[in-house]
Amino acid sequence: WASQKSDTVSVSEAVPKDGFVALVTATDSDSGSNGQVNCFLRHGHGHFRLKKTYDNYVLVVNSTLDREKLSEYNITVVAKDQGSPQLISEKHLTIQIVDENDNPPVFEKNHYLVTVFENYLYHSPLLIVKAHDADEGMNAKVTYSVQHS
Repeated sequence: WASQKSDTVSVSEAVPKDGFVALVTATDSDSGSNGQVNCFLRHGHGHFRLKKTYDNYVLVVNSTLDREKLSEYNITVVAKDQGSPQLISEKHLTIQIVDENDNPPVFEKNHYLVTVFENYLYHSPLLIVKAHDADEGMNAKVTYSVQHS
């Protein structure tokens, strides 16, 4: 991976189709067809694909990413020369999907009903509500407020 010291890259789940993930560079010291290299994905999960550029390949998003469904992908890039016999090299890459705030909070119940009796003790809870957000970290933080209607 060009400019990568790690075998892990992070990509936002909001990256659109054909969005950049990584630059893939494969070289072969041989000359002629023995030095010509083609790359392909062995394990791309359909969510990623390689696009050939002039001398390199660009790993791009091929379909919608959803961190809440799958937060990490492990793919294998295979480089194969055109020599005889053909020589192959593999590189494994972990793609971590970074959360975007793309899910609203959801209450545990669709409807809440409260009955308040005339002898209600002030400062006692009337109702406890809970909501959950499928996002991660600060994107999953739920705050509550009461609005007068």
